[in-house]
Order: sequence, then structure tokens, then C-alpha cells
Amino acid sequence: MKFKIFYKANYLGEYQDEVLYTNNDVIGPGSVLTLANSRFSVRNIMVRKNGEIVLEVSK
Repeated sequence: MKFKIFYKANYLGEYQDEVLYTNNDVIGPGSVLTLANSRFSVRNIMVRKNGEIVLEVSK
């Protein structure tokens, strides 16, 4: 499963679920993710009809 991650209007990249689940059993609003040595908090989760999962994050 792949997640597309956005910070504000900036695309941070696409990450495999194994990378995001290293410190979490569940990803939801408020979950803290470490990406490229920066910590982000999940603000919103969107699942599109085509199966694409988009996470909107903040610092």
C-alpha cells in the first residue's frame, strides 16, 4: 500500500506503508510520522475512488 503525502500544498512524496508503520500500529489524525528526518502530524486522510491514499500533514 502506498501513501501520497502533502504538507500544505507541497508534495512530499509517496511512501510504502512499511515506512509509515514503523512507529505506529494505526495511522489516523494526530499520528506522528518521521519523514526525511522531520516530524509531521497527520491532519487529514483521503481515500480516493481509485484506491489512492492521501495524507495531509503539518509540522
